[in-house]
Amino acid sequence: GGFRKTRSRILELLEETLFAFYIFFNVKKADVTHFLNLKSFLLFLLNPRKGKSIVHLQVPFGGMTSKFLRFADMLVPNSDYTMNYFKKRANIKNGKMVTVPNGVDIKQFKRGEDDDKVKRRYNLTDNKIVGYVGRISREKGVQYLIDAFKIVRDKRDDVKLLLIGPCLDSEYGDFIYYSDLVSKIRDYHIEDDVMFTGVITHEDLPPYYNACDILY
Repeated sequence: GGFRKTRSRILELLEETLFAFYIFFNVKKADVTHFLNLKSFLLFLLNPRKGKSIVHLQVPFGGMTSKFLRFADMLVPNSDYTMNYFKKRANIKNGKMVTVPNGVDIKQFKRGEDDDKVKRRYNLTDNKIVGYVGRISREKGVQYLIDAFKIVRDKRDDVKLLLIGPCLDSEYGDFIYYSDLVSKIRDYHIEDDVMFTGVITHEDLPPYYNACDILY
């Protein structure tokens, strides 16, 4: 995965499928193969010399594809919710799934000397900060966060909302959705209280997390 979002969904699918075929033909047989890419796993099932397989499940999904998960030797969902979802959706037997929550590098994500830099950059020094980190896209539900923030903002004037993540199509965001959010923010008259940062690299994220008093 990891492809930049394009304006063509067909081109996206073509890139992902070519990547899956590349994996299929170039990765030598291993005792155990760990999959993050479901398309690669489906191709793996066609290999007569395949070994054991582990499939990492990060988000719930349905359709026929989920039925093929029963052919994996082990499934690793990142939450109990995801585990229970696939137990029902794909009829996975007990003992075949082990929940492993997403980890964090505590050497990188810790308090540091630059923690005040973000507050100074966005003029947030004397405020409580509500933070969001992720793509600015419809499936993330950012509109509900803005609705909730408006309720809080009506009750106190020392809160700000910091939306950290890509919002343009070229950044793997959703520009149309972003525009709808900007209109909502204007209708709520909270333009001075909501900030979009755009893309922040993984290496530069720690000070942004540390600047927030609560994260959504």
